[in-house]
Amino acid sequence: MTGTLLSFLRGSNRLPPEPLVQGWLKVDVPLMGDCINQAVQHMVSEERVREAEEEIKRFVDEFCQSLGSADKDLKICKSLYESFYRLYGLSVGEPEKIKDLIYGKTALAILLSAVFYEGIRAKHGIPSLRSLATAKGGLLALEEAFDRILEINYQPIFRVAREIVEKLPPEVQPRIGDLIELARRIASNRVLLRRDFAGKIYHSIVGDWAVRKNFATYFTGVPAAYLLARLALATPNPSWRSFSSLESIESFRVADLACGSGTLLSASYEALLYLYTKDCLKAGQEVSVEDFHKTALEKVFWGLDALRFATHIAATTLALHNPEVPLQNMDLYTVPLGVNSEGRVSLGSLDLAQRTLLDYFGVGTAVKVSTSTEEQATINFPEGFNLIIMNPPFTRATGRGGKEGGGLFGFVADEGVRERLLKFYGKFREVVRRKMAAVAEAEGFLRELKTILGEKGVRPLLGIGQAGEGLLFLHVACETVVDGGRIAFVLPRSFLSGVGWFLARTLLASKFHLEYVVVSYDSQGGYNFSESTALSECLIVARKVREHSENEMTCIVTLLKKPNSALEGVWLAHEIIEKYNKADEIDAIAKGYHAGNFVKAGGCSGVVYTVPRRLLLNHLDNWGKLLAFTNPQLSIYALELLEGKICLGEARISVPIKRLGEIATIGIDAHQFHDSFRRVEEAPGALLCLYGGEEEVRSKLQAEPNAYVLPKNDKAREMFKKFASELLIPDRIWFDTAHVTSVYTSQPVLSNIFYAVKLKNANDVKRLKALCAWLNSTWGIMTILACRQETRGAWIRLKMSHWRLLPIIDVTALPTESSEALSRVFDDFKHAELKRLPEQYSSCQEERLNLDMKVLKALEPSLNEEEARDRITELYLNLSEAFEEWIG
Repeated sequence: MTGTLLSFLRGSNRLPPEPLVQGWLKVDVPLMGDCINQAVQHMVSEERVREAEEEIKRFVDEFCQSLGSADKDLKICKSLYESFYRLYGLSVGEPEKIKDLIYGKTALAILLSAVFYEGIRAKHGIPSLRSLATAKGGLLALEEAFDRILEINYQPIFRVAREIVEKLPPEVQPRIGDLIELARRIASNRVLLRRDFAGKIYHSIVGDWAVRKNFATYFTGVPAAYLLARLALATPNPSWRSFSSLESIESFRVADLACGSGTLLSASYEALLYLYTKDCLKAGQEVSVEDFHKTALEKVFWGLDALRFATHIAATTLALHNPEVPLQNMDLYTVPLGVNSEGRVSLGSLDLAQRTLLDYFGVGTAVKVSTSTEEQATINFPEGFNLIIMNPPFTRATGRGGKEGGGLFGFVADEGVRERLLKFYGKFREVVRRKMAAVAEAEGFLRELKTILGEKGVRPLLGIGQAGEGLLFLHVACETVVDGGRIAFVLPRSFLSGVGWFLARTLLASKFHLEYVVVSYDSQGGYNFSESTALSECLIVARKVREHSENEMTCIVTLLKKPNSALEGVWLAHEIIEKYNKADEIDAIAKGYHAGNFVKAGGCSGVVYTVPRRLLLNHLDNWGKLLAFTNPQLSIYALELLEGKICLGEARISVPIKRLGEIATIGIDAHQFHDSFRRVEEAPGALLCLYGGEEEVRSKLQAEPNAYVLPKNDKAREMFKKFASELLIPDRIWFDTAHVTSVYTSQPVLSNIFYAVKLKNANDVKRLKALCAWLNSTWGIMTILACRQETRGAWIRLKMSHWRLLPIIDVTALPTESSEALSRVFDDFKHAELKRLPEQYSSCQEERLNLDMKVLKALEPSLNEEEARDRITELYLNLSEAFEEWIG
């Protein structure tokens, strides 16, 4: 298949061939078959996939040029627009402004349908497209071919394509000949089609457009999809029955409420097929893959999406698992998003939160991929789902990257419609927020935080903030999954640590057993699990429970190398599942970090350990603390630091710890700064500030004011007087370019990129200097990293609420001699030339070691310095290794 075996056999130097993957996977018979299936797909080289992608891109470009040349008045474009977006008058932009997108989707729709036709025509004894084209010409050949196949009940695949073929002009006839030849070549490689090829091509060609128009979920990478689906389905579940019969399969329901091109549903199909095969063999029952395929696609899998073309691709993706089996029906629906002619507003799948989709579907507003007509349909909607697996849209009201026309519903051309949608969406968000806040209050999750921060201080935790639609879809999933069922999500990593995701964490902690959290520390492969983003993400799997068990454990997986294929995703999932019941608790890891925590599958690897439910409850403000480092021993070290314990071998140094918000006020953020002040040259009444975040500003412990600002009003002047301080802490940190984690200025200032910190009861400069010295010690740096919100690898941030909740040395409670000693440490090192943070540890910089030793001596004068240096050096080695794994 790859050509390597033939060249080996024919070559003169017959060296042993290299194995495809390294290592061994313990398998049963079904998993062996599964792995053979995945291995065959894996053998199709990525180069061949890329070649096919490039070939299709060239065809699509040429097709779009031909169609555009023939469509001068855009009548064809507008007609095709209706085919793709005919739903409730939904507008995704004026046709003339997105004509390239429409033409591209047209080319893909007929190409993928032609590929599917060529793949199944032999089974049904119908002629090839080439022979039909020779007799009738390309367009008529497609029409006849699609009509014939529609009679055999392949409506989900061919309905859209048949509709748009008849709208094409004669001028594209030469391109249709190219399409038929391309479809024939692609269809001849059946293994290529099994690699979720339809979805991959869809996102490769039109995905960028969809993201720019803020109208698409991120495309889940195939390896991550198979990893997530296998964890969700193959992990034993006491509430699920055996899958040894088609009757048991029929009663199972799997849904993706924003299914896109169906990648996650496709991966779930493979996982369910594995369970069916396994249970059938165990029960001595016959395995019928054809019957499974028909039952699963007609009874089990549900997909909802706001784009008609996406559900068409999803149908193709699923059907390609066994294309020769005709399908009577598929529960894939294009759900209304917009305002209908009667003025009724719909938010698509989000309406499920209020169970109003039944009403919408009941009045005939959803478009269903069905076998009779693809028109409005009524759904026999299930009471709930056994598994909801999703990569939800993450769109925020501010849009992605400030792109023109961005923002939530930025794709809607009509400003009046967009305004109504936003208003309706805002009300919906508030309803969800109140429901989730009520859960947090009822469970007592806010009690301690209110004591620490006060009623005003916890307000940010009670908001949804920038969590966007992702959190809302998580809420909908929690509402629609049955007791004992699972949810499996791809989410931004800020789910674990973000202030706006606090209510989501409390929801899961109250109603679910959080079974898996998977994050990537793969600096080369990326921190993401979606193809269309570089941002840090996480995978979660959780099971809905009525009552919690004291023995609930959460499996943490920190990936050092992500899986690169569906095979590695499946393999890794089974290795993790096997480790789940054997993994050491994080408490035990403090006694020693050992090879038993490692998991490896082919070229991917990671670290597996478990944490008890009590740790999730204790750290609801930030679950990121539980997986702050690739080395879990460092994570437990950081947790002890947050409790005021510095461990140096057998020695322990106790440090008085309080949340920063308890002992200090934290000044204004960047928005408040720019709203209240304007930058000027030196002028009467101008105030000093620290402006900008260039590397030189963050290179030493002491920084000098470098700009002037003028207050815009009296309120701003009072703001400066209230919050200006010498101690500044950052909002964002580029960890691999930062030298320090806080700075001290010679005069009180405000900043556009730092927060100013003022001690509440003892705001003297010595204690501020002492706090600056602590924050820049290794132990201060580790606590900051433990509590970070990770945006993209080394790009991290701590919002004001993060800083308020950060456990920190209580300089107001330190004995005077200790605080003065720490202040002197600052004075000794305020002008020191510290390297970038990772380099301070990789090279064991002398200034770094001396600073840390003096901080320890200030806290514990009787410290055994020789032993402490050995322990600190060992800590540096561990940190250096962890930083290298994290940021490369």
